[in-house]
Amino acid sequence: LRAGNQGAIKYKSIRKNKVPLNEAGIKGSSKIVHRNGIFASVLRLRSMEESCEDDKQKQTLGISAALFSTYFSVMFSKCTLPVTIALLTSNESGLLFPSNQSANEMISRVLACSTLAIAFGKFFLGPFIDILGGVHSLQVSLTLLATLLSLIASSTKFSTFQFSWIGVDFVFSACWVACLNAVQHFFPEREWTNQISVLAAAARTGNAFAFMTFASILQLGQNFSVSWGIPQGQLWRLVYAASALIQLIPLSLLAIFAKSRDDNSDFNAERNNMCAKQPS
Repeated sequence: LRAGNQGAIKYKSIRKNKVPLNEAGIKGSSKIVHRNGIFASVLRLRSMEESCEDDKQKQTLGISAALFSTYFSVMFSKCTLPVTIALLTSNESGLLFPSNQSANEMISRVLACSTLAIAFGKFFLGPFIDILGGVHSLQVSLTLLATLLSLIASSTKFSTFQFSWIGVDFVFSACWVACLNAVQHFFPEREWTNQISVLAAAARTGNAFAFMTFASILQLGQNFSVSWGIPQGQLWRLVYAASALIQLIPLSLLAIFAKSRDDNSDFNAERNNMCAKQPS
């Protein structure tokens, strides 16, 4: 800045005295202007780097919250069947069971098939998750979970419930692997352990919160079933509807914060252009 001020004063004095500019004076002035341009470029580059670092920290916190809410909502939804199994097997459940089999036998078959679906998904879905990426896999999984849980909440035939719940468990099998893939993509290796601990906490919290929430929903349903127009034997529909709605929270967070690590490519290109313009 001092050099720039001195150059400006010298230039003004030369023009005031009407002294012709020689080649050396022109070169000296151009060097000063060039130095000022470099100084401005450095300041701009530093400001861009600070802004980029702030955005990166916000993105890191955001994706951590998004992954927490994702596994929280997934484990939240996994508790729907244990909570509602007594209502599903009652005579007032509103589901049409096959005439030649009892409700308990059909539920046992669903549990066996869903266990196989989880094993099958864990074995075969890994390569597809690697291709799509963790975040995109989670977005697809959460969308499918919300859709299948909505189908269950509105189903009248047990066959619809059966295939939808098997699909829920099949999709569930991909969520843990997809979360680990997202952690590996967005966080440095030194933070992987902490983020996996966050996911484990989300799983336990989701289970605990699910039982408390579903108990409250069923209690409210018993008190207001007449005004809500829902038979008490079909209050299980509210539980599955709530599980479907909660998937919208992680979907929104992933859409906002789960950006690629290459989002700073424009900044890197501009920084390289600035550096290329600097004198050697």
